[in-house]
Formats: sequence, structure tokens, C-alpha cells
Amino acid sequence: MKAMQVTGIVRAAIIFVCVMAIIPGLVLRFPNGKYYDEEMKAMVKDGRAEVVEYKIKGELDGSSFIVQRLIYTDDLVYIRYSTNVANVFYGFPDDKLRFFDNRGIEYKKSNDVNKSSLGLRGHEGLIAFKKPKDSIAIEYLMLVYEAFDRRMEIKLPVGEVTLYD
Repeated sequence: MKAMQVTGIVRAAIIFVCVMAIIPGLVLRFPNGKYYDEEMKAMVKDGRAEVVEYKIKGELDGSSFIVQRLIYTDDLVYIRYSTNVANVFYGFPDDKLRFFDNRGIEYKKSNDVNKSSLGLRGHEGLIAFKKPKDSIAIEYLMLVYEAFDRRMEIKLPVGEVTLYD
């Protein structure tokens, strides 16, 4: 009888420890909102930023990188994204992402904005790229991930619109 009580207590303790280990990962996985943070949300609401919705997925080795939206300000293009990784030991490091327009001009990454949060099977975040100084109509933008022998391209059509002045 006493052995059953001890076994029940041990079992309850193991379940409690397992549940407590899972809860932080579940909380981290909750989305940070459509624009990632309140500052970006305020910029969109005030008209200081323009949003283009996408939900375009690029896949590489069973993992996916989803461009949810682009957010344009006067001098930056923000990419709001999420990932779902097949291998938790290898994802999509931000320093391997490059951003081009249809002319082949690379948009340089802004060091001021690089936000991400980790979840159970990937992460979500906001990356900013500096816009080129010239004004031209853009047909598409291309997000390129390249590391070692892995390469993924996500083409983001924008039509014949001027993205910057």
C-alpha cells in the first residue's frame, strides 16, 4: 500500500516537472502580433509606414521561411517573417539573409532593427533593410538565403509601383 502511494507521488512529481518544462515554450510560441511590436503598429496606424501582405513560403531541407508582410517606411523596408524548422539545430540565421530588387541592387541590412523570438519549432521576427537612394518602379523583390550548400529564394511581386522617393 505504501509503495503505491510513493509511486503515485513520484509519478505526479514527474508529470509536474514535465508540464513546467513545456509551459515556457508554449508561451514563447504565442505570436507577437501582426507587426511584431507596438512601435511598428503605431507607425502603421499613424500613416508613417505602408504594409503589403504576403504569406509567401520558401522551403529548404524540410524547413520553411514565411514572409508574412513587408512594411515600408521612408528609409527602410521591414520583413515580418516566421519560420518552421525541421531540424532544431539549424534554422535561418539572419546574417545569411540578403534582399534584392529586380535590378539586382542589394538592400543593406539595418543594424538598428533585428528582432526575433524563439518558439518550439522555429522563430518569428522583424528584419529591416535600408532602401537605395534612387527612385524607380520595382517589379519584384527577392529575399535570398544562402549558407554553405543551402540556397533558398523567395520572390515577392510588387507590380509597377514606386516604393520610395
